[in-house]
Amino acid sequence: WWVHTRLPPLNQLARRLHDGRDKVTRVVIVSNVDTALLVMGLDHDYNLRRLERYLALVQLAGVGVVVVLTKADLCDDVAVRLREVQALLRPGAAVVAVNALGDEPGQALAPWLQAGQTLLAGVHFIFGRKVVLGAVSLDLFAVLLGGATALLPMYAKDILHVGPSGLGLLRAAPALGALLMSVALTRWPVRRRSGPLLLGAVAVYGLAMLVFGLSTSFVLSLGALALSGAADMVSVVVRQTLVQLQTPDAMRGRVSAVNAVFIGASNELGEFESGVTAAWFGLVPAVVLGGVATLVVTAAWMWRFPALRRTDRFPGSV
Repeated sequence: WWVHTRLPPLNQLARRLHDGRDKVTRVVIVSNVDTALLVMGLDHDYNLRRLERYLALVQLAGVGVVVVLTKADLCDDVAVRLREVQALLRPGAAVVAVNALGDEPGQALAPWLQAGQTLLAGVHFIFGRKVVLGAVSLDLFAVLLGGATALLPMYAKDILHVGPSGLGLLRAAPALGALLMSVALTRWPVRRRSGPLLLGAVAVYGLAMLVFGLSTSFVLSLGALALSGAADMVSVVVRQTLVQLQTPDAMRGRVSAVNAVFIGASNELGEFESGVTAAWFGLVPAVVLGGVATLVVTAAWMWRFPALRRTDRFPGSV
């Protein structure tokens, strides 16, 4: 992928580090924050000077502030503490005192913990956009159910009888297919029918894994794995483009993070699933069932996400 534009952060929380001489380094703590909750206990942790430093750091960055005073049950003069803190705040900032022993904290902090205001904003956004949810979840389940990478050593030894060199070729085949497809996509990029193409690519991936599972020919197995890599590359390109262009600038980082977590987790869980099904049903049935399950998921997603099925051009494309 080529980077066309680097969007500047909406804001940054940063601190300065001194090296003991004359050099000062600015260290960014976090970017693109709507609201910062500064938490301080109403016990021995209560320190107005420290709170002032935190307030200066946050308010200079243009971030909204909510001071949360915890352990209110341990303080005899909560009202006095609230007034002391309020005197330090700029207009628009808030301070609340909470007692963790009851239901009060959730109610007191509810105005700042709504959808779109928390670390779960990316998850809320994905579940609110059917095209994005369909694209992300389709790839997740395809990799989770259809992957057979963890079983390649057993296939090389027990099914194809090719030894370590053959195993190396089997491991390289999906990457070779993906490489050739990526080169083809640079020459003939996806412009139309992106939704059907995504669904079709996942279906081809499932068929390729089904053929690999049934094959006893080394050459045919290599071809099936190369085809699965090529189909997976198409799926990745279309999915990533859809997710990026369907997401507003302010949400793109959080949505991309959720997408990365989903896909990364599906790879690891997919290998676990492959091992468990192979132990339960046998080596060949495990791969075959995974391919069939991928085809079933694709058919279900075509019915469940009609907006994805009808997606034509990428948003903003000409």
